[in-house]
Amino acid sequence: MARKRRELLVLPPFCDGVGSDGNVRWRRVPTADYKTMGRILCYHLIVEHYLETYLKTVFPHLRWETTRLTFNHKLELLSGKTSSPLVDFGLLPGLQQLNSIRNRLSHRLDAKISMDDLKPFLGALRRWSKSRRTPTTNPVLTIEHFAILVCATLGGGVWSHTSHQKSTWHQRSRHL
Repeated sequence: MARKRRELLVLPPFCDGVGSDGNVRWRRVPTADYKTMGRILCYHLIVEHYLETYLKTVFPHLRWETTRLTFNHKLELLSGKTSSPLVDFGLLPGLQQLNSIRNRLSHRLDAKISMDDLKPFLGALRRWSKSRRTPTTNPVLTIEHFAILVCATLGGGVWSHTSHQKSTWHQRSRHL
């Protein structure tokens, strides 16, 4: 039976330009934690999907197929509303932090997540947890739990907005 070989990702070195001596400067690529990076990037994508679905429900008049909004622009749309689940439940700072971490991870192979980075997530999770203890200090699990909270909140917001629309339409149609 053939043994399965573990493939290692080999990246070319960074070219740091030409030094004053006229020689090309090369630097090894820092070791990256691809598993952590991949999971966090996936959480960001899933959260952005829920965010976009919620925004399309709340702002159906926008031309979504031609509108190219960044993650931050989508958050600004919500922060401008008088009421939204993310604003009402204090999740906006965590989403801004998630985007900041995602940008750092997608531009730097040696990016790390510090305990300071986790503060907005931990604050939100403590606020919504039955127990008031710190949920976890593992960065990936903290971001995962936060992403689940955000997706549930936005999913509930879509349902609530849609149900309200149906209820309003039903009441109007009875009076015709």
